[in-house]
Amino acid sequence: MLEKATMADFVEACTVYRDACENMEREGLDLWHWGMYPTAEIVEEDIRQGWLHLWREDETVLGVVCINRLQAEEYASIPWAYEGEAGLFHRIAVSPKAQGKGLAREMLACVEDILRAQGCTVLRGDVSCHNAKALRLYAKTGLRQAGKFHTDWCEEPDFAWGLEKEL
Repeated sequence: MLEKATMADFVEACTVYRDACENMEREGLDLWHWGMYPTAEIVEEDIRQGWLHLWREDETVLGVVCINRLQAEEYASIPWAYEGEAGLFHRIAVSPKAQGKGLAREMLACVEDILRAQGCTVLRGDVSCHNAKALRLYAKTGLRQAGKFHTDWCEEPDFAWGLEKEL
């Protein structure tokens, strides 16, 4: 079950992100680099805003995800199929020691429950077109690829997919 993070969880949350970044790099996925994205400042802001949620087992944080209603400017170019109150997930990460056990899928189910309870009717997020593992996960959870978009921080056109699911 997901729970809201507090500042007492800051170090553990950063550790999950750092370890996930290092694991991506080991797997040859040049996407996240701890300190560039995500950063300790992002984690701190997510906690302060009440957006960061944790998955904890046996007192250990194994997963982190940001849940809010903030859509990036780039989302305006995506041909969304579903209208309504959109809730978003960002920066979902699972500790490498807990990967491959369905934890990310469980976390996304909890994200949906949290957003439904807040009155959201649509779940949105995004993912790099190069992140095959995440693309498979999102397809299995019913998220559809609504359209590609470009970001200012990446020179590659059509770098990411906007994802959505009706709740």
